[in-house]
Amino acid sequence: MATPGRFNAAVAAALRDARTARGLTIDDLVRTSGMVRATVLRYLNNQREIPISALYTLAGALGVEAHAMVAAAEAACVMDTEGENRIPPPPIEVARRLRLLVTAQARGRGSSDGYTEVSTALADRGVVLTRETWAGLLAGKETEAPSTVLQDLAEMLGVDPVYLRGSRADSRVEAIDAQLEFARAAHDAGIDAIAARAISDVTAQTLRAVTAELDAART
Repeated sequence: MATPGRFNAAVAAALRDARTARGLTIDDLVRTSGMVRATVLRYLNNQREIPISALYTLAGALGVEAHAMVAAAEAACVMDTEGENRIPPPPIEVARRLRLLVTAQARGRGSSDGYTEVSTALADRGVVLTRETWAGLLAGKETEAPSTVLQDLAEMLGVDPVYLRGSRADSRVEAIDAQLEFARAAHDAGIDAIAARAISDVTAQTLRAVTAELDAART
């Protein structure tokens, strides 16, 4: 779902495209719409939220239907969101998620960085993970990891593989991240019983708010 800011920007872009397609100048649009020039510029440049009344006025001045502008904006937002969701996270973001995942899942108790436990579990799946590769992943450096290592790591650590491979724009990534942050904060606060409870029905926003309170209480 598009955020209000993104949708407004898409509406503004649709209006600009309509003006260009009809060969109209800004002054033409001002004259036809009867609106103040500075206001029209702010709307078209996404410097001000476009109210419904203004959208209908501008669309009418451009000779197009307001609902066509809305449909074009919605389509653009969907394409943008889908495109973002296909962009893989950069190595440094993968490293952050891995460190959080290992910490939240209480891995690494037998070794400082979790390598012994992780590499042993992956070996049972037939995946060889060297210490150098693991160190590179945790450091956010480009590394020649096995092609399936991120998927195997996610499955072995108990999360949807999208968490280590998906874009931050993916709502599934945000939900898992919030749950892991909460589990980490609950563990740090010494309330593992809460951290172990099912929290899949709690929104990411609520979990992040509780996590912030737990972290604040410890500082």
